[in-house]
Amino acid sequence: VMTEKLPQGDELMTAFTQLQKLLGRPIDAVLCGEAGGVNSTTPFVVAAASGLPIEDGDGMGRAFPELQMVTFTLSGVSATPMVLC
Repeated sequence: VMTEKLPQGDELMTAFTQLQKLLGRPIDAVLCGEAGGVNSTTPFVVAAASGLPIEDGDGMGRAFPELQMVTFTLSGVSATPMVLC
C-alpha cells in the first residue's frame, strides 16, 4: 500500500493526538498491535515523537488477519475506540 499511496509523514501523530482527544485523557504508552511488516515499526515512530515509553507486548506475536485475534480480547480488552488516518 505504501508504494501506491505514499504517506505524508504526519499520519501517525495525527492519529495519536486524535485518539487522545477521543479518549479524553493522555495516552500512557505505545505498543505494537501486530508484529508483522511495517505495523511492527510504526509504534517506534510514535513513541519517539511523543516521548512515551514503548511496550514490548504485541497481542499476537506475528501477523494476523483480524484485529480482535489477540490475547487482549481474551481478557475483555476491546480494540476500540480507534482512529484511522
